[in-house]
Amino acid sequence: VELYTSEGCSSCPPADRWLSSLTRDAKAGRLLPLAFHVDYWDYIGWKDAFAQSAFSRRQRELADQRGAATIYTPQVVVDTRDFLGWRDASAFEASLASAGRQPPGARLSLDLRLESASRWKVDLRGNLAGAKSGGDAVVFLAVYENGLETRVRAGENAGATLRHDHVVRNWLGPFRFQADGAISKHADIAIEAGWKPHNLSIAALAFSARGGEVLQAVSLPSCVTPRD
Repeated sequence: VELYTSEGCSSCPPADRWLSSLTRDAKAGRLLPLAFHVDYWDYIGWKDAFAQSAFSRRQRELADQRGAATIYTPQVVVDTRDFLGWRDASAFEASLASAGRQPPGARLSLDLRLESASRWKVDLRGNLAGAKSGGDAVVFLAVYENGLETRVRAGENAGATLRHDHVVRNWLGPFRFQADGAISKHADIAIEAGWKPHNLSIAALAFSARGGEVLQAVSLPSCVTPRD
C-alpha cells in the first residue's frame, strides 16, 4: 500500500492518519504500508523535509504504467494500482482480500546486521516462482520510519502538527534477478543523522518488470533498543 503525500498539501493529513491506522495489520504481516512524500508541492510555501524527487518520479512512473495523464496527492496505490476507495473500510478490505488470493510470484528473505549506529548491512536473497526468468522482475529496498512529527509553520498546513508513520527515508534499486531467477544482493545503508534507528524498518519489494505487478513484499524491523 503506497501513499503519495506532502506536508504542503492541505488534503493530505487525513490520508496520513489513515496510513498510520494500518500499523496493526502491518505488524501482523497482512500488508506493507509505505508513505512516499513528494516534492512538487514544496514551492507553495512549505518544504517537506521527508520529500524526495525520486518519490515524485516513482509516482509518475506508476501513472505512466496505467496511462494516467496526471498525478495528485493524496494518492493511495494498492499493488501499484490507483485506489480511490481508501476511506471505505469495506472496499479497502476487499482490495486486500483480492490481493491475498494471488500466489506470490517471488520468495524473498532479508538479513539485517547493525554494523554501527550509523550503518546497516543488509543481505537480500530470493528467487522467482514458476518458470519466470531473471529479466522478468526487479527488487527495491525501502528504509522507512515510524513516529515522525512536524510542526508546520507555512503553506496550506501552517500551524498544524503533522504526525507520520511508514515514511520512506531511502529507496534503493532496482536490483535485477539473475538469469536463473535468483537474486543475492548485499547493501550497505547509511543511517542519517536525525533518523531514529529504533523506529526504522527495512522492506524488500519485488515487481514484475513489464506490468509492475507486486510479486512479493517482506519487511524487517531494526530491533534497536532506544537509549535513555
